[in-house]
Amino acid sequence: MFLPTSLVVRYLGFNTASGVSLSATASPGTTIVSLPVVVSLNTLNVIVIASVSLYNSGSSAVNETMQVFVDSTYTNVGVATVPASGYEQATVNYVFSNLSLGSHTIGLAGYGGSLTASYVEITVLVVGYP
Repeated sequence: MFLPTSLVVRYLGFNTASGVSLSATASPGTTIVSLPVVVSLNTLNVIVIASVSLYNSGSSAVNETMQVFVDSTYTNVGVATVPASGYEQATVNYVFSNLSLGSHTIGLAGYGGSLTASYVEITVLVVGYP
C-alpha cells in the first residue's frame, strides 16, 4: 500500500506590456506559457489548471481553441469565444496520466484568431508515488 504524494509547479502573473500575440494558425497553436517540469514520482495523474485573458482588437468575434501540451503532444481542451473589440477570460482544466519520469515541458497554447494573451496563471499538479 502506498500514499499518494504530489509535486506542484505554479506560474503566476505573466503580464507583459504587449502580451503574447496569437495568430490565426492551425493546430498546434501558439504557445502562451510553458513550464519545465521534472517528474520524480511514478505518476497517477497530472492536473493542469490554467487561466488567461484573451483580447480581440478585431471587428468580429473569434473562436480560440485552447490547448494543453506535454512536450510535443497537444490536446484541445475547449474553445473560448472572444467578442469583437473585447476580452474573454479563458479557464481550462485538464487531467492526464502516465507521465514518464524525467524532464518535460507542460503548457498552454491557442489557435484560431489574431488575439493577444496576457495575465496568465497556470498550475501543474503531479500526483504519484515514490
